[in-house]
Amino acid sequence: MADRPGNSMPECSPGPTFFKCLGYFPQRGAQRAFNAGAQSRREAGGGFAGAGLRFDPALTIETADLAALPAAPASVLAGDGRGRYTPGFAAGLAIRLGGTIVIDTFGSVAQMRQARELIEAEFKRHDYAFVINTHDHIEHLGGNGAFPNGWIIARQGIAQGLANIRNESPGYIANTEKNIARLEQKLGTLPPGSPERDDTTGQIAVQRAFVDQVRAGCVPPNVTFGDRMTLDLGDRTVVLISVGKGHSYADTFVYVPEDGVLPTGGRGHLRMVPPGVGDLAETADFTRLIAVLSEFVDSDRELRHIISGHMDPVTKADLKFIRDYYQAILEGLRQAQAGGQTLEQAQGACSLAAKLRDWPRLANPTDAMIKQHERNLQRLWTMLGRDR
Repeated sequence: MADRPGNSMPECSPGPTFFKCLGYFPQRGAQRAFNAGAQSRREAGGGFAGAGLRFDPALTIETADLAALPAAPASVLAGDGRGRYTPGFAAGLAIRLGGTIVIDTFGSVAQMRQARELIEAEFKRHDYAFVINTHDHIEHLGGNGAFPNGWIIARQGIAQGLANIRNESPGYIANTEKNIARLEQKLGTLPPGSPERDDTTGQIAVQRAFVDQVRAGCVPPNVTFGDRMTLDLGDRTVVLISVGKGHSYADTFVYVPEDGVLPTGGRGHLRMVPPGVGDLAETADFTRLIAVLSEFVDSDRELRHIISGHMDPVTKADLKFIRDYYQAILEGLRQAQAGGQTLEQAQGACSLAAKLRDWPRLANPTDAMIKQHERNLQRLWTMLGRDR
């Protein structure tokens, strides 16, 4: 991939097939040894001391071991490119014949270059077939520049998201610099050599790299697709599926049917219950997301690992809950508008207590759940109103 040979795929020898998640982990226990190496690299002029960039052992697939894996690991800690330690960032996918595929590239070229070193050491190969951006937030594509002359793929709409990053860069920079200042103040209170000090040092380095990348700008994808795209890598296929706008302008699922792996980017997660509708979605985007979710939950497709950005992995049952919730509120509000109801009347008829009280996950809602549901109804009501 480093020297893109026209449209041909790189030649490489067969080997084990892996799927692995790469992310930033806070230092704990045995992690000190890794961070000691990171500290040495930082002192030599590179790396992010204390940030703990490593692969997560809970999200590893080898072909021979598929049957032994659980349906979904309980929790995966990784990073979002800005130094926050949050769950669920998908990063590296090595395909046996076609080269390594990288899904999302952290928030900066500096971070992704360090990640490349780990990927190449882990997978014992240096050839990259494709880089995929699951959506247009900078912490998922800031490192694209670490793959010069490579095939970088995203859904159509990515250009609008990149334009937003440019337009909003002063705010990104100001907020991140404030956070860096808070972390530096905290650093002065921590004892030298303590795990927390090393973690904080790593977070500062990550966030400084993020600011530098926002200032420099992001390398855009050079291949875009509309509805979906299938990448044929010999022994594996990778299917890119558009789920419209919502979380971003270019939301994409990445599906590897042979291994039952489904990274979902910024959608298909349960950060909040009930799940959000999406600030950028229009009705066509929302119904498309429901249709794509239905492809997976209404079929016999085996999904072993469903991984969204920054969140815990979910199960197929979780995806069904998300789909059913979206479907229920869409149908309820469509009926309300067809019947001439006001938003207030529709909110009463479609409230959690009135419409979804028999759903186990929604049976005893907290105030936060009720407010989230009400926001979803208001957002979807507005979308449907624009279609009339």
